[in-house]
Amino acid sequence: MTEQTPIAALNDSDPGDETAKKFRYQYAYGVILWVACHRARKDYVALWCEQHEDFLGQVSEKLFDAYQIKTLKSGEWQWNHEELVKTVKRFVGLDSEFPGQIREFFFVSNAACSDSEATDRIHLSPVPVLRVLSNQPFGPYPECCERCLTDLATRTGCERAAVAAVLCRMMLSIGPPESSFEAEIQQNHLPHVEGCRDLASRQLADLLGALVTRISRASSKASQDPSRHYAIVNSRFQAEPQLLDKRVNVAALPAYVDELKLPRFEYLSRFNTLKLQPTRQEATILKQKMSGAGLADYFEGLQRQTISTERRLIEIQAREPEQGAKIVAQLESTVLRVCNDAHLKHTHDAQEFGIPMLRDVTAELKTIAETKADDVYREPYDALVGMAGLLAEDCKVWWSKKFELERKP
Repeated sequence: MTEQTPIAALNDSDPGDETAKKFRYQYAYGVILWVACHRARKDYVALWCEQHEDFLGQVSEKLFDAYQIKTLKSGEWQWNHEELVKTVKRFVGLDSEFPGQIREFFFVSNAACSDSEATDRIHLSPVPVLRVLSNQPFGPYPECCERCLTDLATRTGCERAAVAAVLCRMMLSIGPPESSFEAEIQQNHLPHVEGCRDLASRQLADLLGALVTRISRASSKASQDPSRHYAIVNSRFQAEPQLLDKRVNVAALPAYVDELKLPRFEYLSRFNTLKLQPTRQEATILKQKMSGAGLADYFEGLQRQTISTERRLIEIQAREPEQGAKIVAQLESTVLRVCNDAHLKHTHDAQEFGIPMLRDVTAELKTIAETKADDVYREPYDALVGMAGLLAEDCKVWWSKKFELERKP
């Protein structure tokens, strides 16, 4: 019999994991709303995250739609479900606090709401009740709606008229399945954003992760805006940084996506083959190669770029190991390709070709840094040249025909 251990099987009862999953779903739905606004399917100019509600869709200065996002493991929502009762109570409170400013209330879930019209259940079924109330906002209401309103007023502790006023403007939406919501967004929502249609699945996943992080940050009070330390706090019309951080500007999506897009052609992380050395003080192999190629006068400058680039890449990998490995692999493979192309161009030259090859390499790397920055994760020109030095030090690049190197004893 296998000995039982804490890691032998998945713990489905972990409340922390379940809570994190629910928040992830909520933040992901914020991305759906963001994309819908970008496509003009929603008329919001901004999304406010965890500002009175899960989301507020801002239509104008004093007009908003309110969203509550809930998940349900199984079954259908009914008016007597605790979470749905809490949602109605929140909506009533919001409508009372900001009269005339909430246009519509949205209840979004991965699960459907009951649509039963059975005599003993219709008053508990959100779909038929809301269908009647939205079409007859001022009454008179059939018996099932009267019974529903009376019951919800009792459960929420709110005035019956206030409950009716909210339910007349309450909309039900079914979000993506909880088991596959990320894949749904990657394949059915993000490709409609300019610049995303041709992205690979892994790139769409990375993009979704970054957008969810943006929504998550906007949902938190933990502002990182440096202006919070010099904002005026005794002004009537202060622009509070923590409040402004909760606002996601819909019009900013295209520019934001441009910043997040990964290289069009991406090398695999396993091509990160350089052995980076944090204690390296000099590039001895590079010096021999450059001297043998007639480039001795340019060695000192390239050595400084080489060692500085190595330290920079070590720091990147230390901060974010997985992302750092991708960045190093991309730089290594891109620069190696440029150096190989230049070497191939000059390999049959009769005379020494170190200078023309170095000129070709630096010109191409400068072009990449200036016009194809996304292809190298926006690393600067000096880092690309430094990578060429690292590749030469690692014996992957030569500035001349190969010759016997002096090895340290």
